[in-house]
Amino acid sequence: MRSLLLPFTFIVKFIGKKLGKKAFAGIWEKLGEDELPAKPMAGHQKLAYVFFVNALQAGIITGVASVFDQVVSRVFHYFFGAWPGKPLPDEETEQQLAAAEQANAA
Repeated sequence: MRSLLLPFTFIVKFIGKKLGKKAFAGIWEKLGEDELPAKPMAGHQKLAYVFFVNALQAGIITGVASVFDQVVSRVFHYFFGAWPGKPLPDEETEQQLAAAEQANAA
């Protein structure tokens, strides 16, 4: 069933990455900067500036891509009736795992 998801995943990851870059460009513009930041290897730049810019860019792109992954998973679940990834454990399973860990620790 998961193999049906792969073509959609590739397309959505590509679109999510593009939209994430556009979102970063928009946020960067709102911060008052006219041009997008230079690459880390381009000339002398302050280390704090390089860190902040790349952390912000990575966070935005990853966040947008994660939202797209979740949307694709929900659409896949809606149409095929199966969740494409690992399901979240319910409370009973978590309690059993915790009890097993305590028994192993003792």
